[in-house]
Amino acid sequence: MTEPAMEGVERNIVGKVFDSLMKGLAESNFPNIQVVRGNPVVSVEDNFDSLLFTPGNPGRSSTYTRYTDSDHVLRTHTSALIPSTFRELAKQSIDIVTLVLPGLAYRRDVIDPRHLDVFHQIDVWTLQKNETHGRVTRKELLDLGKVVFDAACPGAEMIVYEAKHPYTIDGIEVYAKVDEKEIEVFEAGLIHPTVMRNSGIDLDIYSGLALGMGVERLIMARKNLPDIRLIRSTDPRVLSQMTNLETFKQVSNQPAMNRDMSYCVDKNDTEEDICENIRKVFGENADLLEEVKILSRTSCDNLEPIAKQRLGVRPSQDNVLVRITLRHPDKTLTKQESAKLYDEAYPKLHQGDTSGYIVKK
Repeated sequence: MTEPAMEGVERNIVGKVFDSLMKGLAESNFPNIQVVRGNPVVSVEDNFDSLLFTPGNPGRSSTYTRYTDSDHVLRTHTSALIPSTFRELAKQSIDIVTLVLPGLAYRRDVIDPRHLDVFHQIDVWTLQKNETHGRVTRKELLDLGKVVFDAACPGAEMIVYEAKHPYTIDGIEVYAKVDEKEIEVFEAGLIHPTVMRNSGIDLDIYSGLALGMGVERLIMARKNLPDIRLIRSTDPRVLSQMTNLETFKQVSNQPAMNRDMSYCVDKNDTEEDICENIRKVFGENADLLEEVKILSRTSCDNLEPIAKQRLGVRPSQDNVLVRITLRHPDKTLTKQESAKLYDEAYPKLHQGDTSGYIVKK
């Protein structure tokens, strides 16, 4: 599988973020900048094990990760390119290098205005000889963070929180504050020594920094976007604003439609499982999904007898009340159109032994 090319406006605006980052690194004299790309299908070992995700880490679950077979996944982050890159660097005599790793990442995620299940990510990792340049420090980490933030979000307020990541030590998360809202734009830290050791990098000789950012989230912060889906809008009023990184000028919102649906799901289904199934059921209309909110969840044992009868719920199932909000990013979605979509979706979502019952309109 090869990575799909970015199309149209998305390629344009994501490319501008990439160009801003590359310019910022060059102007700040980061040495030996190398861009690394790779196949989006990676081994479980490179995506998780080599980056020190524990066997019990929730991110490994098929709830959150798209497995192509038992040993491979669609990478959940572009950091998955690091282990193989380090293995190659270990065969060379590198003095200092700045690695920039752009590409798509794939996750199973909730549905709301801030999340996408397929999104762009850019990693920046550095590696340097301690004898020549000294062992990396927290100050250098913060300096890298400031360079990336200023290049990507000029003018925004930078907020830094302490954080833990499997493949770093002294980790941080960096947010941009826009109109009193905080939007996470990247995480970073000193490369964990075990990550380097596992890839054949000599810890006595090298140390380095790691940073990874979600591009669409960053664009949301930089343009002050209310909905991440606007980045992929085809509305001319929006499209014309996605050729630059200037503050977004609000266009009139299309009206939202919502319906509350009561149906049965497996008791082990997570919120991400429920959202993923809704995406699949809506199919080519999944881009209409603005938000999915689970209003209540009740086990079979706690349902009233009449509800059990109507739903045909099994002992292994829960009853969920889910509010599904639809909004077309480009044009008005009529009540008739939305009603048809909801009516077609319900029997595919409901897993009970009866036809179920709907729903508050």
